[in-house]
This record gives sequence, C-alpha cells and structure tokens, in this order.
Amino acid sequence: MTRTNTFAILFFTCFMVMLPVIFLQHTILLANAFLILAFRRIMSLRSDKNSSKKILDASLWITTASLFYFWSLLFFIPLWIAILQKPNSNYRQMLVPFTGFAAVLIINTAFQLIVYDSFAWFFNWKDPISFDFTKYNSASVLVPATVILAFYIWTGVYRILRLSAVSLKEKSNYLLILYVSLTSLFVALMGPEKTGAEILFVLAPISIIAANYIEGFETDRFVKKDISEFWFKEIMLWLVVVLPFVFLFL
Repeated sequence: MTRTNTFAILFFTCFMVMLPVIFLQHTILLANAFLILAFRRIMSLRSDKNSSKKILDASLWITTASLFYFWSLLFFIPLWIAILQKPNSNYRQMLVPFTGFAAVLIINTAFQLIVYDSFAWFFNWKDPISFDFTKYNSASVLVPATVILAFYIWTGVYRILRLSAVSLKEKSNYLLILYVSLTSLFVALMGPEKTGAEILFVLAPISIIAANYIEGFETDRFVKKDISEFWFKEIMLWLVVVLPFVFLFL
C-alpha cells in the first residue's frame, strides 16, 4: 500500500496524538484494531493466494469489531468489492463472509449464555445513530478534526486526479483504498455518540493516502521537476509532526 518507509506510521501516530480523547474510548480502540487487521486482509486479496482464508479472516475480524462498535459491519462492503475485483473470483467466495459472520455470532452467543445466562446482548447489539456534534464545539476536538479532514480532502482529491495515470494492474487496489476510506468515514459518522474519538476509524486509510502523496518527493528527479510542490509537501509533513505538540495547549 506504501513504499518501504515509515510515512504511514508517522501520519497515523501524529493524527492520534492530535486527539487525546481517542485514548479514553477503549471500545473504539478495540474495534479499530480489529478493523485494521481486516483491512490488511482485504488489501492482500490482490495476490489471489489463499483467498478463501483471507476472506474468512477479514469477515471474522469485522464481525468481532462490530461487537465493540456495531457499525463496523459496514466494512463488509469493501470486502465484497475486493472479492469482486480480485482475479478468479467466484460465487463461493462471495458467501465466505457469511460463514465468518455466523461463526463469531455463535461463539459470542455461547459465551453470553454460559457466563451471563442471557441472550439479551443480541437485542442491544445495534447502536443508535446520533448526529449530535455538540462536543465538537471544544477547540481541542474541532481544530484537530478540521486539520485531519483537510488532509483527507486534499490528498483524496489528489489521488482521484491521478487515477488516469495509474496502471490498469494497480487501479483496482488504488480505488479500493478510497472505498475503504469512505466506508471508514461512514462508520465514524453513524456512531451512537460523537466525542471526537470516532475519527480514529478514518486515520488508517487517511495515513496511507497521505503517505502515498508524500512519497512523490523522495527522488531528486521530482525536486527538479516541481520545486514548489516539493516544498509544499515538505511543509505539510512538518506540520503533521509539529501540530500534535501545539494542540496539547488547546
């Protein structure tokens, strides 16, 4: 998804530090961790090796994430898109996610019955949708969220504009990251409570897209070609590093 560098990790870490409220929401942290594992499996489907196993793993991780944050189930959408895009796709592989989904539900139901002697968890599983952004009125949430959204829009538009220059072999994977980023955005928007911590769901795909954007200035050839864009990316990179420390005083 990126070249051999640490840009994606740098972006992800700095974006997280910009929003300390993320570390107070353990359910969102756990759900995002499982979704990142699923994301890894989804993106690896392009190799077409052990595809059924990868699809099953991704569906298991997505369903497990939904136990902590119900709307994580939306990640089944990019999973099915990835299955359709992969080489040698067939209808049986389209059914594999249902197997992973059912397996997690059966195991969790058995656990709930043994430990709590109750099936009530299933009726409380679905989270209500809330669009109350009152807590975003705080500068400590609003300013970092605005900066992250600006990065997402800028690098996302750049990625779309470069679509025609991408080789046919890489185009499906190139688009898949955009699909995942949009799904992550909807997962964040449909949560039961808006505290700013839900932005964590979009950080992984944004970090990858931003890293791909930054990677273009690594060669001397790029510097000679467009010195102004080189310095723009250099400044943007330093802003990502410096802003987390600035936001600590908000």
